[in-house]
Amino acid sequence: MTKITALLSVLVAGLLALAVTSTAQDSDAATAPEAIVLGTFDSRGIALAYYRSAAFSAALKELHAQRDAAEAEGDTKLVEELERRGPAMQAEAHRRTFGNASVRDLLDPLKGEIAAIAKRLGVEVVVSRWDQVYRRPSAKSVDVTADLAGLFDPDEKTLQIMGELLKKDPVPLADLRADD
Repeated sequence: MTKITALLSVLVAGLLALAVTSTAQDSDAATAPEAIVLGTFDSRGIALAYYRSAAFSAALKELHAQRDAAEAEGDTKLVEELERRGPAMQAEAHRRTFGNASVRDLLDPLKGEIAAIAKRLGVEVVVSRWDQVYRRPSAKSVDVTADLAGLFDPDEKTLQIMGELLKKDPVPLADLRADD
């Protein structure tokens, strides 16, 4: 009888150990963070698509029309202010297209479209690749540059230029002076 009792004791202990191990594994799986899927983009591609877009062309035409109207009215102060905007816009375009300056203000009006892209691609967050300070090693990444640039309806030439541009490292912003 003692052999049977000993055998049953070993069997019960084994089953308990198995149950505890299984529960611990289930608990670990439940507490392990899910893999985050980041949608990352190269801001230079977004900038290039925007600055070669009909939207930017319309903004420039509006700026010229405002300057012409101010000139016709004899408002030299406004003419000077508007004429300063052109070079400032050009410098910003250079910092964004060749450096890694933020393009958030270009994307903010398109949040609804970006949300649809994120949903379609299965990403939870969309962020510039230059703005990532830390990313958990298990986090996954999907390049959404072409999808976001597509919101500006780029032509074939723009896409070709973008392909070449994104093969190169960005120019350090310190090397892109404000008056370039």
